[in-house]
Amino acid sequence: MQEHVGEENIFIFGNTAEEVETLRRQGYKPRDYYEKDEELHQVLTQIGSGVFNPEEPGRYRDLVDSLINFGDHYQVLADYRSYVDCQDKVDELYRCPEEWTTKTMLNIANMGYFSL
Repeated sequence: MQEHVGEENIFIFGNTAEEVETLRRQGYKPRDYYEKDEELHQVLTQIGSGVFNPEEPGRYRDLVDSLINFGDHYQVLADYRSYVDCQDKVDELYRCPEEWTTKTMLNIANMGYFSL
């Protein structure tokens, strides 16, 4: 996608396919990410304890457990910090409406390749 829309018109975050495979080979430990990133720890604790769903506090407990304790197959926790940092850049660009619109339009226009 980046090749077609231009590096300057897309926000990329997370591990590369090669990095994902390396983590798998070396033994990905999602709990390490949970314990080392204070913000991630807080977010997952809030989700798992029902802060966002007080009527049914255990609703997302299995989801949180699958991420922290049961392998996090898609390595979501490994990508979390990269996502947050990238989102900060998105927010910064969004505050510049003219530049945001230009990049958005270029991105949309160059996506036509994927419709073929």
